[in-house]
Amino acid sequence: MKINYLQIGKFKNLKDFQLDLKENTNDILVTIGKNGTGKSNLLEALVLIFRDLIMRENNPPFSYKLHYNCHGKDVEIVANPDAKAKYLFSVGGIMLKKKDSFWRKEDDVFVHLPEYVFAYYSGISNRLEEHFDSSQKKFYNDLKKGVNRAFRPLFYARPIHSNFVLLAFYAFEDEKIRNFLEEYLQITGFHSSLFVVPKPDWNSKDGDIRFWNAKGIVAEFLDKLFAKSLMPIKDEVEVRTDFRHSKKKECWYLFLESKEKLKELANEYGSNVEFFKALESTYISDLIHETRIRVQKKNPLDGAMCISVKVATIFRSKLATPKETIAF
Repeated sequence: MKINYLQIGKFKNLKDFQLDLKENTNDILVTIGKNGTGKSNLLEALVLIFRDLIMRENNPPFSYKLHYNCHGKDVEIVANPDAKAKYLFSVGGIMLKKKDSFWRKEDDVFVHLPEYVFAYYSGISNRLEEHFDSSQKKFYNDLKKGVNRAFRPLFYARPIHSNFVLLAFYAFEDEKIRNFLEEYLQITGFHSSLFVVPKPDWNSKDGDIRFWNAKGIVAEFLDKLFAKSLMPIKDEVEVRTDFRHSKKKECWYLFLESKEKLKELANEYGSNVEFFKALESTYISDLIHETRIRVQKKNPLDGAMCISVKVATIFRSKLATPKETIAF
């Protein structure tokens, strides 16, 4: 997936804005500028464009022209919320006469759209995150009903996802990532992991009674995790909801005592992507409150091994990411 050209009529402080990337041959684009010049607004605009296309919204969020290459096809889109024809689509220089053909799928994947849109924002504003709410809510409602969807196409990364990435790596190790962790973070190995699984705020029927009637992929994951855990413990504890409030909840404490147990659990899923999906689906369903990961670290003073209490470092994932992905 590569964006070649973008023109925006008006979005926030972006007016008659043009971005020409035809000559850019790199997979990564870095934007640098002073505060208030529109860097975040550009990312926000791109998220809105692809969100509405993937979710098949009838009205574009603003007028724009977009050229990109995806799945080996050159795609051009002209969008105008004030025009009779809200969208005009061209593929390979040929105008699509039927709008619905733009959203054609093969093997449940859009032919003319990126398979995934990832975003992460480190600032204090949550405005970018809010653009993913409608997609996440749909995914959440499906999970509660036990519907197993493919990995959702619109994904906003949160701090807890760094723990899931670390678990997925140690379950399916890669030499490059192993070297990266040791060189830059002094992490030399996985020790153990504790999952805090609280009673969710939603109610369900006819699911797994151990996990408050959870269903589908979430119930399957918790069942597998329960089976691999050392002495599962259920207790009623104070769970912090935010800096102001906490409330008592039933919780399971499920402990994976070694890398071998983690690998046994992950091997049930066959790949790091499917394992990550199971972890993330359980989190979205309010059934993972926290993951406490212990790792082996190199002591910088004497080279000996020590155990860190918890990993909360975010680093770029080396999950098997499809080529047709756009990340912000």
